[in-house]
Amino acid sequence: MTHEQDGRDSRQPSDGTLPPAAPETAAEIRALRRRLGFNQTDFARTIGVSQTTIKHWEEGSRRPSARRRERLNWIAYHHQGSLLRRKSF
Repeated sequence: MTHEQDGRDSRQPSDGTLPPAAPETAAEIRALRRRLGFNQTDFARTIGVSQTTIKHWEEGSRRPSARRRERLNWIAYHHQGSLLRRKSF
């Protein structure tokens, strides 16, 4: 039985805290990228989109798809703490 089948979200941390909400606005996306120390090119590579797509998201002329918002949420949660201190993603 998978977590989805038993009603649990496999992305939810085991300590009971909820993962952060995926950034959706241009400012939130830019803030996440900067907080993680990525330039647009490396952030795009991490998410699986082009640098131009990141530029459009940060300008507000385009918004991430549901799939990409899910990836942003995953990155926001998993790149906290010890990963941020390492500087080599």
